[in-house]
Amino acid sequence: MLSNSSRFVMHNSNCNFVEQHAAEGGGLKILRDASLPKAVYDSTARESALYSILKTEYEGFVAEFVAWTHRGNVPVMRLNGPKSNLAQLCAEKSKESLAATFCFSRSHGTDDPSRFFTTLASQLAIHIPSHVEILNAKLRHNPDLVLKSLKVQFEELIAAPIKELLAKGVDLGPRRVIMVEGIDERASVHAHCEILHTILESAGALSFRWAVFSRPNSQLGALLKEKGLALESCWNVCHSIPNFPAGDGEFVLRVELI
Repeated sequence: MLSNSSRFVMHNSNCNFVEQHAAEGGGLKILRDASLPKAVYDSTARESALYSILKTEYEGFVAEFVAWTHRGNVPVMRLNGPKSNLAQLCAEKSKESLAATFCFSRSHGTDDPSRFFTTLASQLAIHIPSHVEILNAKLRHNPDLVLKSLKVQFEELIAAPIKELLAKGVDLGPRRVIMVEGIDERASVHAHCEILHTILESAGALSFRWAVFSRPNSQLGALLKEKGLALESCWNVCHSIPNFPAGDGEFVLRVELI
C-alpha cells in the first residue's frame, strides 16, 4: 500500500518518512561538500595541531581581544607574530561571539583558498538561521557558485545574503566575529592578499568583526599597499616567553586595528 507513496508520516513510531528538507541533497549540501570542516577552530584536526606549536598564556592580550569582540568601531584586527596557540586561546575565550573560523594548515590539508569562503558561509548558515534560506535558494539555482573566484564566492555566499538580511531588519544575533588563523600557510602570497583585500573592502558593511592571525610578511604588505590598502594603525604588544627560539626570550605581537 505504501510502495507508491512519496511522502507520509507514521506517528508513534521510530519511523518518520517525510520529504527531505531542502538542505538535504540541496543547496546546503553543495556548500558543505565544498567546505573544509577540519579548518574550524574546534575540529579534531585543529586539536592535534596545537601540540606542535609554541604555547604561552597571553593572558593580558586575550582579555583585550575578548573586549574587542564586543566593540563595534574597529571592524578588522590583523595580528602579526610567530605561529603559536594565541588564535586558539582567543577563539576559546570568545567562542560565544564567534560566527565562523578558519585555520589554514598545510599539514592538515586545510590550506585551499578556494574553500575558504565556502567554509565560512557554511558556519554562518548554522549560526544565522535566516541565512540558510537565502543560501539554499542561491545554490539550488546556481550550484557552480562554490567554484567561482574568491571575490564572487564572498559576494554571493556571504556579503549579498547578509546585506539582504540587514536591509530587512533581521537580527543577526550575538555571533559577529570571524577569525582567520595561519593565512600565511598558503604558498601563494597572492591568494593571501586576495582574501585580505576582500575582507578589508567589506569591513564595516556587514556588521562583522574580523580577526586575522598571521606571521609577518613584507611581500604581502607591499601587495596590499599596491591595492591602496596600507595597514597603518598599529598596536604593539610584547610578551615574555621562556626559551623562545628568537634568542632574547621576547615575543613581539604586532596588532593592526584597521
